[in-house]
Amino acid sequence: MLFFRAIGRITIRFFAGIGRFIGGFFRAVAKHPVNFGLSFLLIGGFIGLWVKTDGFGFKIGGSDNSVLSAQASQQSSGSSEDFLNAYGKLDAKAMWNNLSESLKQDQIANGTSTSEAMQKLLNTKVSELAKGKSTKPNYKFLWIRGQTNSDGSAVDIFRGDIEWPAAGDAMPKLIAYILTTDAEGKVKEVVGQSDTNAETGDPVLAAAFPTGPKGGKGKEAGYGTTDARRKAATEEFMSGITNFDAQRIWSTLSPSYQKELNDKKVTVESMQNSFDTFKKNAQNQQMKISYAGFTLRLSATYPNGNAVDNYWSSLQISDQVQTPDYVLLLDSNYKVTAIGTSDPILSSGLGRKQQSQTGQ
Repeated sequence: MLFFRAIGRITIRFFAGIGRFIGGFFRAVAKHPVNFGLSFLLIGGFIGLWVKTDGFGFKIGGSDNSVLSAQASQQSSGSSEDFLNAYGKLDAKAMWNNLSESLKQDQIANGTSTSEAMQKLLNTKVSELAKGKSTKPNYKFLWIRGQTNSDGSAVDIFRGDIEWPAAGDAMPKLIAYILTTDAEGKVKEVVGQSDTNAETGDPVLAAAFPTGPKGGKGKEAGYGTTDARRKAATEEFMSGITNFDAQRIWSTLSPSYQKELNDKKVTVESMQNSFDTFKKNAQNQQMKISYAGFTLRLSATYPNGNAVDNYWSSLQISDQVQTPDYVLLLDSNYKVTAIGTSDPILSSGLGRKQQSQTGQ
């Protein structure tokens, strides 16, 4: 337990100005220290109880003309887990077999046309970081959370712990991985963000995708990057939530998402009425209900221009404190096009079934 808390403290010290954001993510993970030898046997049941909820609205990729419905996953999507297990073994052939056709085409367009070429890139990078020594990194992956969309696509977030003394500080010890899969269950986007390198994340994984986080030619797939840069749209969205202000929330939504909600009889007025009802009911029951604030946990940007911001807030209801989670998908204009949340107040405002929430 002390080890995991130490990781959070180290992260904050290293990142200085942005440490309070990314450090929060690693400390959140640290609250659930599971023996890694048993993690893949236990995590499905453990996280399943944690994220059991209804009515997520979240989409990955695609145009701004449709909004998919989604649910919190109770286990990782098969291809995401298979891809990471293959990566942990530095098995490029198995990695390649789990890639979507769009990501393969992106790779081919940038000079990596086969799994053999990818294997060469992996081997070269490993040899470089190990300074010629015959050692390889030892990876352990832990699934944290995921969401499955109505068309079969999904997003999964993993934690990775890496032991590789030969590489020294060149290889991060703790990395967050975000993988999205398409409707066929194949990996279409990959992000690896370390606690020590906000630009490239995992250097070995990045080597396997020479397009990198910035140079990809594909419009729908690619190797993404994460950072802690705050976006005006999602900051305004979260400010609206924590101040029970539907107008501020509505102003951050894309026109197509606003129409989607209108088609479901959800308007800015109905949303505000829902918020006011929550507060009135709490007052009638002499219960305090308020938000203490919010924190950016993780932000991912993809070559197609989409971005995903993950926040949590501190919500006090009576004498209990909850930490609702928010996953916000943004288009290339930084407008919110889909929302995944465990916040019962926001869920009600969006016309969804009220969801249960436990502290994280």
